[in-house]
Amino acid sequence: MPIGSVLFEQKVLSLDHRPLFISYPDADAWSKSVIPLCPFETYSLGSIEDHSTDTLQVDFTNKYFGGGALHKGCVQEEIRFMINPELIAGMLFLPSMVDNEAIEIVGIDTK
Repeated sequence: MPIGSVLFEQKVLSLDHRPLFISYPDADAWSKSVIPLCPFETYSLGSIEDHSTDTLQVDFTNKYFGGGALHKGCVQEEIRFMINPELIAGMLFLPSMVDNEAIEIVGIDTK
């Protein structure tokens, strides 16, 4: 991906439990799996913006992309949108999500 580019991708998990050609694990597959995960670190202290630039950062929020970034909001998602105003562009074409959707963003400068 070119430097300076930001990619927004809407991810949608099918609501059909057995769609054609797609295999989803059972709900308890993670707890029964014996396959090791890759090494990872979690942090319970500090702010998301204080950590390494080569990290995967996850924001669990409400259905509105950007939350209250343009009005009254001042929590994790809104802070990230103020640090990285290029995210505000996504609010134009990703206004809200339903329960089976997520948005993946690649290319923002996290420092």
